[in-house]
Amino acid sequence: MEANRLYEINVNALKSGVYNYSYQLDDAFFRGLEQDEVAGGSVCAEVSLTVMQGGIRLHLAVKGGVEVTCDRCLDLMTQPVCGEDDMLVKAAPEPADADDSEVIYVDPDDGRLDLAWLFYELIETNLPLVHCHQPGGCNPQMEELLLSHLCTTAEEPEDN
Repeated sequence: MEANRLYEINVNALKSGVYNYSYQLDDAFFRGLEQDEVAGGSVCAEVSLTVMQGGIRLHLAVKGGVEVTCDRCLDLMTQPVCGEDDMLVKAAPEPADADDSEVIYVDPDDGRLDLAWLFYELIETNLPLVHCHQPGGCNPQMEELLLSHLCTTAEEPEDN
């Protein structure tokens, strides 16, 4: 994934206090991530950074709709998404034994916090496991094909 400067914050430039940011994630955002799950969408992403001694508290919130493939008919569908997450950001090299997913380490020399993948992960983890149109919303041709392959009775085993 190529970094997109629009979704980066230089945490080294922040002084103590609270900083709020708002982003509109559109089709171009999802295409730029080089992933296959979400084809596009319109999602509002809110970020709150609380800079304090010892680190930065990061709060992310997303709300909107994304285009995903229906698991039943394979057409694109809009799936509503809404979620929030809190993390701690530290301007320090990542320790070799780091296993805490709630802490994000930022190179202290560079200081750039890239929010793009964090937005995507928050969206992805708040989608249902199964993506399916509402009843009657699937592609009628695919519905017909699926019904033609539906087994409605158990076959009796042949006696030899």
